Amino acid sequence: MSFLRTVSSFLKPVSAANDIQPISDFPIHPDIADLLWFTDSPWKNDFDITRLSSQQYIEIGGGIRITLSFLNAEEPSLISTKLPIMRMDSIEHVERLPYFPTYRGLTPEQRNVYWRLLKNPYDTTFDIGFVFLLYYGLERHLLNGNYEKAFSVVLKLRDVHPNKSFQSYSANALILTCISKQRPDLAYVFMDSLDKEHEFKFSDNLYLVCKYALRIPLTPKDIMRMSKSFEFTNQNYIKKYSEDFEHMLLDNIQKLYGADSIHVDQFITVAENRKLKQQSVPMFANLSLIEKQIDIPIFVESFKLKRSLYNLLEKTHEDVKVLIAQKRKEGTLEPAPKSEKKATQVFDV
Repeated sequence: MSFLRTVSSFLKPVSAANDIQPISDFPIHPDIADLLWFTDSPWKNDFDITRLSSQQYIEIGGGIRITLSFLNAEEPSLISTKLPIMRMDSIEHVERLPYFPTYRGLTPEQRNVYWRLLKNPYDTTFDIGFVFLLYYGLERHLLNGNYEKAFSVVLKLRDVHPNKSFQSYSANALILTCISKQRPDLAYVFMDSLDKEHEFKFSDNLYLVCKYALRIPLTPKDIMRMSKSFEFTNQNYIKKYSEDFEHMLLDNIQKLYGADSIHVDQFITVAENRKLKQQSVPMFANLSLIEKQIDIPIFVESFKLKRSLYNLLEKTHEDVKVLIAQKRKEGTLEPAPKSEKKATQVFDV
């Protein structure tokens, strides 16, 4: 029996008034049907949301650990089937959600919009605030629930919703999930999903921490993408001749390190770890989960790592300069691709 048919069998309209619409009128996308949090109905599962210990320690190696302090507050996306939903033909003029929305705090009109989103959470015409409300519950699953399925759904949401804040929060939460669950396989799935420009709107430093913690090496593409974090500012050849730069960078890595990639712990040792400063990172958008921002070691400020990768990038830059001059002389240089302007999001939650 499908989730929707089962819901329809027990949910009744909360009012006999013609302007109130029953939840049973709204289909739910199968990706998220068992990822929603309910405070009533046969799917009542809010008892799970307080089953987090007060603190959790995540060991990432080299004597470094991340501390999570949980709040165990009420889940903002928690659905009560008793709250009214306004019947509407159009949602065009429904008020936008506040900065930190809750299902309980929605107006009946906003609940109508939210349930329409639940039919297809990958529809980009909805205001990003409604996507965040759904995402809050997915973050809770990443910590204390069906984290593998939630992980997959968040990846699909990241693919279509380019909002900068959503991209940052969701990437941070996914990376922390990979580290805390010790799942390098999921980390590779996340990294392989990064095929659009908007999906890279997250912390380079946290990405390095993930690679370090799960023993995943840095690739030439990684080093090029994070080159500014290593204080390499001359982006001309990286942008205009990225394939040539990548090939030359790979060649230099092979010559210097005898491999196709570089492990972060080649530079950041236990002794080096003791010298690293920390930064507070807003890891979760769901403010009911974590007591405060999470302190992460600042790997990008490791002198040995930054100096080594900067020198590698600088040598590759000079090598590509020679290669481009040679191709230009031989008449084999193809025109550099023109950069396309990207549409920007007007509203960030």
